[in-house]
Amino acid sequence: MTAQLRQIAVHVEEPKDGQYVWVLTERGRGDNWEEIDRSKNHYVSFKKAMAGGLVALETMVDDLDIGPRHPPADDPSDNIRKHSLPRKPDGDSEETQAKRPSLFGFGPAR
Repeated sequence: MTAQLRQIAVHVEEPKDGQYVWVLTERGRGDNWEEIDRSKNHYVSFKKAMAGGLVALETMVDDLDIGPRHPPADDPSDNIRKHSLPRKPDGDSEETQAKRPSLFGFGPAR
């Protein structure tokens, strides 16, 4: 039996005008959503923050074909990597982010 798919969402917040951050949340029991990760630096646009959040989510999932899964009850390992892994898109300066091709979703923006 395949482990249950985890419900993880990416959204963008604007803590200050023109400064955007991505946030990953996971649905727990009932309708409770808990924050599991957040960008440490701000982005200059919603689009870049959303793309950064999707990249962060992608780096957490071992197999994008099946998505993030809860580990089987008898298996203590998880197919979601630890959140402490460095994520280059989030740690880059705005100048470096501006030079990188725009990503949105699972590929280049068109």
